[in-house]
Amino acid sequence: MTDEFLPFSRPSISREAIDEVVACLESGWITTGPRVKKFEEELQRYFSAPHALALSSATAGLHLAFAALEMKPGDEVITTPMTFAATLNTIVLTGGRPVLVDVEPDTYNMDVSRLAKAITQRTRAIVPVHFAGLPANLPRIQELAASRRITLAEDAAHAIGAAIDGKRVGSWGSFASFSFYANKNMTTGEGGMLTSGRLTEEQRNRLDVLLTRTERNVSVHPSTRLPGTNEIEREIKRYMDAGGAFAVCYADLDHFKEYNDRYSYNDGDRVIFLLSRILHDVVKGIFPSGFVGHIGGDDFILVLPLDVAAPCCSEIITVFDLLIPFQYSDQDRRAGYFFGKDRRGQLHRVPLMTLSIGIVTNEHRRFSHPAQVSELATEMKSYAKTLPGSVFVFDRRRDVDAGDVLGAQASA
Repeated sequence: MTDEFLPFSRPSISREAIDEVVACLESGWITTGPRVKKFEEELQRYFSAPHALALSSATAGLHLAFAALEMKPGDEVITTPMTFAATLNTIVLTGGRPVLVDVEPDTYNMDVSRLAKAITQRTRAIVPVHFAGLPANLPRIQELAASRRITLAEDAAHAIGAAIDGKRVGSWGSFASFSFYANKNMTTGEGGMLTSGRLTEEQRNRLDVLLTRTERNVSVHPSTRLPGTNEIEREIKRYMDAGGAFAVCYADLDHFKEYNDRYSYNDGDRVIFLLSRILHDVVKGIFPSGFVGHIGGDDFILVLPLDVAAPCCSEIITVFDLLIPFQYSDQDRRAGYFFGKDRRGQLHRVPLMTLSIGIVTNEHRRFSHPAQVSELATEMKSYAKTLPGSVFVFDRRRDVDAGDVLGAQASA
């Protein structure tokens, strides 16, 4: 008997991985941002897959794959009993009926010798589960599926990096779903990935519709109804492709946490919504086709032609500084500050909220990916927050001379 706690999983986390997580947290893009896009692109290349979609779990991947089949009542999906409940649950959820084929006693994978007998005219898909990361007999399963025109979808939750006959798991069928849960051989804490392979034209069209619908659902921030991170990246890419001079403005509230602590989360939500209206109304009033996006929390992105960036930011700060004092009590507004506690519990004087805007342009720089723009905008926003009051700050540095000083312009 030992008193040592036996953990469910003991992940191997390198210093490099920890530093990357910290860099992500500091960037302000903590969901569906440029790092997620890069992850998708790298796995897409790794599997030579037409699609690679990062999701909340492998369960979500299976759900999306089965939804693309548009199963009708009575349609069957063959899989194995040696799996997590989600494999069967997603089949049932999308209208199918699970048909279980027993496993081989030495591998715990689907017994291919029993598979042919389980196939009927109602079989829509075969879903091998690579138990504990050991590949199932994919060459034989693929042969059977192809001969009967049945979709092959791999439940590869445990099997990223595995291969059979020199071919990677995840590249044998129409779909493959991977998990990055804590006990997997590659982890992001939570998460999953759906990849697609050989698709019929009908399957490809269905999947494209589902992906478009999925992206649309996450492309609007629920609290402000402004475009979210996916649309922000697309808008930056559109400006980059157009070739004209543009500016990306990263707006962030100062002293917002202390405001939340003193008042309430409801009051904080009201301030965020107020800021979203100020940004939207000023931008649309000056340049009707200007873009206003909401990363999350009190972080917003504007994408504008270069020549309207300064007028927009100047007016935004003027309106913000006029309206924000009225979000405080009369006493705090008259004083211009309140006393709040810092992270060590020490009382200090907290000024009224101000707005910092960091601005990146392509006037003296060349960008090859929206992620470069967003990372530099985050850097400029952080610099702006070191300056007093509400300010907007342009990055004046050049590609050829990174030593140029940062240029700052404050509100009047």
